[in-house]
Amino acid sequence: MWTFASSQSAVAAPLTSDAAYVTDEVAALKYDWKIEAGRAALRSGLSATATDIFSSLYEDPSLPNGDRADITLHYVAALIAQSEYDRASEILSNSPNLEAPARRGLYQASIAYGKAPDRGYDTIRAELAGVDPDALSPLDLPWYYLLKGVLADAGDKPKEAESFFQQAEKSAASSFQSALFSSLVMRQKLLHSPTDENLLVEIREKFESLSGQSAAFPFLREYVVLLHGMGKDAEAIRVLESELANVGAGYSIDERASLLLLKGLILGLDSSAGWASLKELVRAGIDSEATVIALQLLGSVPEREADLMAMLNEIISRPEPHPLIAQLYYMRCQLALANPEMTALAEADARYLLEQFPGLSEINSVYRLLAYAALQRNPPRYRVAADYLLGLREQSTDPQKVAQLNRLIGDCYFLNRDYANAVDFYVSAHSSAKPLSEVGNVLLRLVISQIKSGRVEAALENIDQADFAGQMSDADRWRAEWSLALALQSNGQADQALERLRSLVGRDTSSVPVALDLRLRWLEAHLSLQLGDSSGIAEKLEVLLARIDSLPEDALGPVESSRLKSELLLLQAKTLIALEDAESAFDVIAVIRADFSDLIAAKRTYFTESAYHASVGDFRAAQQILKDFAADYPDSDLVPQALFEAALHCQRQGPDSYGEAVVLLDRLVQEHPDSDLVYYSGLKQGDLLRLMNDFAGAQLVYENLINSFPTHRLRYAAELSRADCIAALAQDSGDQLVEATAILERLVDRPDLPVEVQIEAGYKWGSILLRNEDFASAKTVYGLVASRYLFDSENAAALTSVGRYWLSRTIFSLGDLLEEGGEAAEAVKLYRKLVAFNLPGRSLALSRISQLQLAESP
Repeated sequence: MWTFASSQSAVAAPLTSDAAYVTDEVAALKYDWKIEAGRAALRSGLSATATDIFSSLYEDPSLPNGDRADITLHYVAALIAQSEYDRASEILSNSPNLEAPARRGLYQASIAYGKAPDRGYDTIRAELAGVDPDALSPLDLPWYYLLKGVLADAGDKPKEAESFFQQAEKSAASSFQSALFSSLVMRQKLLHSPTDENLLVEIREKFESLSGQSAAFPFLREYVVLLHGMGKDAEAIRVLESELANVGAGYSIDERASLLLLKGLILGLDSSAGWASLKELVRAGIDSEATVIALQLLGSVPEREADLMAMLNEIISRPEPHPLIAQLYYMRCQLALANPEMTALAEADARYLLEQFPGLSEINSVYRLLAYAALQRNPPRYRVAADYLLGLREQSTDPQKVAQLNRLIGDCYFLNRDYANAVDFYVSAHSSAKPLSEVGNVLLRLVISQIKSGRVEAALENIDQADFAGQMSDADRWRAEWSLALALQSNGQADQALERLRSLVGRDTSSVPVALDLRLRWLEAHLSLQLGDSSGIAEKLEVLLARIDSLPEDALGPVESSRLKSELLLLQAKTLIALEDAESAFDVIAVIRADFSDLIAAKRTYFTESAYHASVGDFRAAQQILKDFAADYPDSDLVPQALFEAALHCQRQGPDSYGEAVVLLDRLVQEHPDSDLVYYSGLKQGDLLRLMNDFAGAQLVYENLINSFPTHRLRYAAELSRADCIAALAQDSGDQLVEATAILERLVDRPDLPVEVQIEAGYKWGSILLRNEDFASAKTVYGLVASRYLFDSENAAALTSVGRYWLSRTIFSLGDLLEEGGEAAEAVKLYRKLVAFNLPGRSLALSRISQLQLAESP
């Protein structure tokens, strides 16, 4: 009978699972990509989209503390770009410990300018005094030059102001951001227009004297700006609309576009009229700088995304292409990416840009958009994203950018769990990046990928080398050691993992995140207990629990705090059981169930309690506790495991409980058809039915498994057991025995199966042949098995206990045939091989050798 042990993976401690790394690297990658999408939106002038992205990250309670400062500053930058100065100021005020003083000073100056553009100069000047422009990112630098120009403008230094304004536009991270800063410069000029009544009269006379001629344009523009500066916006708009309506005026297309833009700026982006004016300019299809600026201004207005999307759809669908069609597609792509339901549209737009506008200045961003769109799919298309980034890498010549792209491509493979390919790209990124910080924590991900792809020794070497060279932060070193310890434990090297952890936690941990420190100390205690060393663990756990209680509320966060505390308490309960203090252990379990009832630790207490009762031979209590769990947590993913183990405890109670075990297993199959344990439950049901001599019922169960799971990796187990049932029911029916023989012969000839299965199938095949009195064929089958696994010393030495058992039975059956056929010398040779490999039945083999030798002696 082929039996299977219960898999404990479902109830393994979650802190030792891939999904529970100290900082889950998969989640970290998704944060990275989301941050990159927000930065792309800022570069493109889509501040509303950027605000949505960074707002969702900022409000996420599970955001790692190490990322919060950077996310906060990006969120503030997006709010400033959207003119939400009060909210930006509030966030900065609530984040007093933010690093990056240059960025903080710049943002404080920007907020002062935004709140009072005509009187916040003292604050702007004071904040900018401490800002080093070399410490600013490309996204922030234009703001610095804009504000320097504002100060110069306020100090009546027009040439100096103009120089700074030009630097603001030129230093923009993209042409789209450049257009945004052009609009900001225009706004500044509108704000500081003269208020001289005599000058107004003089300019109006010049404008009127040239009415209808192209030469009137500069005087018209200056006249309108003067009216705005004197608070006469209604008159300014009336003049603009009159001139725009005058089809006979000699204004060029670009000049008419500038007038429309000026109209929108005077009306204000927060007004419906101003919004409509900018839309009119874009719809007009005028190929001018003013149109580009209007498009970017439309993208910066909050809560207008739907209206903007509708306009873009309408213009793009026109039969005649708009002169800014590439920019329109790019903006629609960015807007679509912000909506998960429009990912397909974003991807289609990006592909169109790639195919039709390969010379677009933002083409590199298009590749990134395609990669991000592939990741936004459900399910994500990680390999597709990697292919797009490979296309981008082929166009890059800067070694640092290539290194960054290799890291991103490695990330895609990492997310796809293709760790072997991830290793290759991470190695390239790590070896070529100078400085290493430019590609982020690539070394950590390289190590994790090596571990996941089975290259544990290479990972261990990388960790030690990086630690010696100071290339890895303490936090990343601890994260790497966490993954390494789990891998070593899985490989049966828990003792080595424990040795490394003990060395690590003995160091200074002041620079290590507190959650990470606590987790590794938990893991040290967990491994110690697993290796049978319970001394001192209870005291360590008490110290860790007290430490959690003494931490400030924001040190861990409520989710992480509860999770860690519940796991420490559960380990404490297991330690007390190991110390034979079950009563105290059950008191701790009661606390876990009362205080952390919704957490996985509370659910796993049932399995801990059940295991204790089983260890002392009380299988009825062990079974009942797991049934209680299924009743208390009917929706838990662990219910199938509880039912399966409860059935095993039933079986251990003896034959009278086999029927109850079958009922529990059938409940598992019926109520949880999608569980991975369904197949194993079927195998166990069949085994129990055979023990109850219900071979017909067992055969039906095995046939259902074969038909329902045709590609299951353990299909052979059901086939082998089905053959046993057929043989048991066959009696003297030749046809049924032929069917069983065919199954067993097929299993023997499958080299992909475990050798233990092939040996067992060979033994049973020979037994059926003996039953049919086909002694010659039985001898041939037994001889085949013996030659493969007995006379081949390498194969024999590698057999497990199961394989050794079936091989021993095969040898004795073959020996019987040889003895009965008068081949005593061959039988002796066979038995001596059994003795040499110390197979089961060694004493019997020695006895037979002695008997045969005596019989042959004269």
